Amino acid sequence: MNPYKVTEGVSVVRQSDGVTIPADPANVDYQEFLAWQAQGNTPDPVDEPVIPPPAPDFVGFLSLLIASPFYQKILQQAVAFPIVNVMLTTAMGALILAAAGQPNTAGIQSGVSALLASMTLEAEDIEALQEMLTASHLNALIQLPTL
Repeated sequence: MNPYKVTEGVSVVRQSDGVTIPADPANVDYQEFLAWQAQGNTPDPVDEPVIPPPAPDFVGFLSLLIASPFYQKILQQAVAFPIVNVMLTTAMGALILAAAGQPNTAGIQSGVSALLASMTLEAEDIEALQEMLTASHLNALIQLPTL
């Protein structure tokens, strides 16, 4: 293990004990670091920051969905076929609860899956839905069928 690691500022960390050493020429620990570095040694680089994935945007997804031509297709089929109406109610209920801060991933997945299974779909419907899921950061939570 390398004895030193640089930080995002101008200090270094002595990895053996986790002490942060300021870049102060009067500091004995910093002088030791400089001597170690002068021998041709290189400290470990700064850790790359961990960027969390974007949070799922259920409100954004509902907004995109309701404004889409695909939603009109869902409504047309819900009027014509009672099973689509029931599945739409189930899926939308789960999505509205999630938008209100009470997500149930399994409920959303099963509701959306049941809705899609009850409908007559085309490949472009799935593509449009996938684009909405991706834009709302829900594509990892909701898996779509392939046609």
